Amino acid sequence: MRMKLQYFIILLMSVNGLQSFSMPNKGDCNVDGSITMADANMVVNYFLSTNKSSTKGFNFRNANMNGDDDITMADANQIVSMYLNSK
Repeated sequence: MRMKLQYFIILLMSVNGLQSFSMPNKGDCNVDGSITMADANMVVNYFLSTNKSSTKGFNFRNANMNGDDDITMADANQIVSMYLNSK
């Protein structure tokens, strides 16, 4: 069973103690820790790009908002909505 989680934390035990690592959030395409219009712009640029492999710093998993394994303007619209609703 494949489970999709929007937010999750991986906990790792190390020799020196417990370390926690928070994973990037859905919508945070540039993985800077926040969802902004820059993320939506990054999705638009990816969508319009003819060379998808040249997009540096783009996190496909975070950009794929609707889980259809395709980056479209619908994903950008959802990121814009998330950004506006956070204000």
